[in-house]
Amino acid sequence: MEGYLGRVSRFFTFNFRNINPIEKEIYLHGLRRLGDYYRMKEINDRQYNSLKLELPQTKETEQIILRHGELKIVDDLLKIYRQIEKIDPKDKKLKELRTMILDEIDTL
Repeated sequence: MEGYLGRVSRFFTFNFRNINPIEKEIYLHGLRRLGDYYRMKEINDRQYNSLKLELPQTKETEQIILRHGELKIVDDLLKIYRQIEKIDPKDKKLKELRTMILDEIDTL
C-alpha cells in the first residue's frame, strides 16, 4: 500500500505549472505503467503463493512461475532504486534506473 501512497503523494506535490506538457505526459504515463505493474504483481503473488499448495505442474502453473520471475526482475530494480534514492536523491543513476524499470514493465 505504501507504494501506491508514495506515488500518489509525489503526483500531488509535483509542480505541473513549471513543466513542459510533453514531460508532464511522460510523467503521468510512467505513473500509470507503475500502477499497472503493482496490480499485476499483486495478482501474480497471490497466484504464486497458492501454487505452493499444488503439486502438479500444468501449463498455467508454469506461466505463473514464469511471470513471477519476470516481475521479480522489476522488483529487484525497484529495490536498488529505493536504496540509491535514500542515500542520494539526486544521483544520476536514478534516471537510468527509472528508464530500465519502465522498459522492463513494458515487456511484461
